[in-house]
Amino acid sequence: MVSIRTKLISLTSAGIFLTAILIGGVSIWRITKVTDQNSANALQLLCDKEKDRLDSSLGAIRNSVDSMKDVLLSSVGDVQVFAKDRAYREKLTKEFEELFYTIAYRTSSAVSYYVRYNSELIDDGAKGFLWTKRSRFASFSEMELTDISQYDSFDIEHVGWYYVPVRNRRATWMKPYENKNLNIYMVSYVVPLYVRGKLLGIVGMDADFTIIIDEINNMNVYEDGFAYITDEQNKIIYHKDYVLGTDGYEKPKDMQEVSAAMNNGWNVVVTVPKKDLHAERDRMVLITIGLVVFIGALFMIITSKMTNRIVTPLIELKAATERISKGDFDVKLTKVNDDEIGMLANTFKQTLRSLPDYLYKDALTGLRNYSAYRRLVTQIEERMKREANLRYAVITCDINQLKQINESYGKEVGDQMIVASAKQICHIYDHSPVFRIGDDEFVIILENSDYENKDTLLQQLRVETICITIHDKEFEVPLAHGMGIYEAGKDANFMEVFKRADSAMIEHKRQLKNRFRII
Repeated sequence: MVSIRTKLISLTSAGIFLTAILIGGVSIWRITKVTDQNSANALQLLCDKEKDRLDSSLGAIRNSVDSMKDVLLSSVGDVQVFAKDRAYREKLTKEFEELFYTIAYRTSSAVSYYVRYNSELIDDGAKGFLWTKRSRFASFSEMELTDISQYDSFDIEHVGWYYVPVRNRRATWMKPYENKNLNIYMVSYVVPLYVRGKLLGIVGMDADFTIIIDEINNMNVYEDGFAYITDEQNKIIYHKDYVLGTDGYEKPKDMQEVSAAMNNGWNVVVTVPKKDLHAERDRMVLITIGLVVFIGALFMIITSKMTNRIVTPLIELKAATERISKGDFDVKLTKVNDDEIGMLANTFKQTLRSLPDYLYKDALTGLRNYSAYRRLVTQIEERMKREANLRYAVITCDINQLKQINESYGKEVGDQMIVASAKQICHIYDHSPVFRIGDDEFVIILENSDYENKDTLLQQLRVETICITIHDKEFEVPLAHGMGIYEAGKDANFMEVFKRADSAMIEHKRQLKNRFRII
């Protein structure tokens, strides 16, 4: 049989478990969605900020070169005049050089600036200028122009700065390279100068690419994340683990990437291990699981306590009914709630209080009945096993000739005789339990003071007669009685004492045979 407690706890636990799964699942799903989106937004914001920082560094180079380009194109009116008039060309070149110095001085990342005229157009005099510095912290110094005629036009390391933008016919960001002429790892922005379709030359500026590398490497991208740069074809411009120009790079599956396009066509890519990116999400999920488990456990404890509070009175009621079914009416209910079960328990208590009157009380005389007698006998036999010094006596009584009275004068007279006998016995033995165990049979069990005075009380009982008056007739009937005294070590049970008392009562009854009179 499944107990009510088990049913209640099981049902409530199932409800709490399902609710916890539902709420926890929805919470985890929502947390995962929000935190993943926030992480992606934060990563994109970080990438955009780095892109802006690099754009700012390279933008200063571009702006400086574009400004110088505008001055050059606006100053050179006629290419042929500029090319043929050496003095005019040298004068303008000197002005260009001074202006470009001022511009480059204000461009922090610049390591060189230059103007190179078209050697096919100009073969004598000023062919341009080149100013450079060995490091970002050094001062600019003039260097001799590279003789581009000594190199192949596809030699990127030596003359790529000139031929690549000329072939592109547009402003060009060169891929980072080590300038063999200057022994500097740099990135160049070069603009070809065309006047009415004729190539005048190029103007350009080089930036120390290590500045860009330092900015990329110094990015704080979570714990194990990093950034790198690709070109328009997604070839590597800079990556801490790959060489320049690497094509077909595939990010590891355990990494997440975002990118942002720079103004020069490059891309800043930020890549982060997913475990780092999702660390906050995982932490929130663990916290949520912990909270759900904690709240679920808390509700389980509360449910268990509430269930115990509800069920404990029922358990007491069940135990009480089991004891009552065995004849033990000495039960108490201590757990009574202020609810329907409490009302049931109170009703049971009221019933229990009145139950001995129904079970242990003789309806005619008000004395204790046979059930009460058997209950006390059981208790005495248990005490006989425990108490070596136990002392008690048993007295049995019988109304003499009650059957004849009933037959001759009616049961009403007989009943009154029984009631009168009960009162008389209780009057004499007012400190001992008196039982009516049969129609006209009584038993008294003596202990304590009545036991000490057993002989005196028995003598008083012997001289007493039962007198009643009915319809002007007075009936006088003696009580037959006998006494048995418990002898420790001899009597194995109560019945041995009872039999001696009963035998004495029978003998006394024989002596009183036919002794009753009507006055």
